[in-house]
Amino acid sequence: MFKKILLFLGPRLCWFYIQLVGISSRIRFVGHEEHDRLKRENSPFIYAFWHGRQFLMAYFGKKENVRVLISKSRDGEMIARTMALFGIETIRGSSSKGGATALAQMLRTLQSNTRLGITPDGPRGPAREVHSGVLHLSQKTGIPIIPISFDARYKKVFDSWDSFVLPFPWNDIVMTFGNPLFILKSDSLTIASQKLKSALDETTNRGTLLLKRK
Repeated sequence: MFKKILLFLGPRLCWFYIQLVGISSRIRFVGHEEHDRLKRENSPFIYAFWHGRQFLMAYFGKKENVRVLISKSRDGEMIARTMALFGIETIRGSSSKGGATALAQMLRTLQSNTRLGITPDGPRGPAREVHSGVLHLSQKTGIPIIPISFDARYKKVFDSWDSFVLPFPWNDIVMTFGNPLFILKSDSLTIASQKLKSALDETTNRGTLLLKRK
């Protein structure tokens, strides 16, 4: 009974808090030119963001034609229900559970020109280390990956495996975008992983530096 109540109330409280942060804060978008160009051309692409930086992605994604990969865990169910309140569809699965089905759904999603959102280090880490799933997907389809991240002036960084960042309301927030990253068929997984990790780290760190300068 308690679990049912939690699954009912939890996503609604998360939705309310995310909305409050988004509406009350000043959000600046940096480095989004190539992202916007691909959108204008109606080209498919894959959003990649670190697991610890996923908080604002639902608020951002509600205006995007995007589906998000979420694990089949209990935490994943909470996240998926929160995403649904923002009108964002999810694909359920991970490398440890439901991976083949999720991969087929992701391929169909990209073929229909719908964008994907993936946490390359999720759902269990290690933090800021890229798993191979998103690399295989980009390499197989030739569809680029766009690194995306955010940072906030006022926030709580949890002592969790992913150092989850929770921004406070009435904040100064920077959302940063990297350039489209193509995983070549000739790239080894090691090279591809290093490419994406470097791009994601640079995108994440850029937002932090911009907030420090002001």
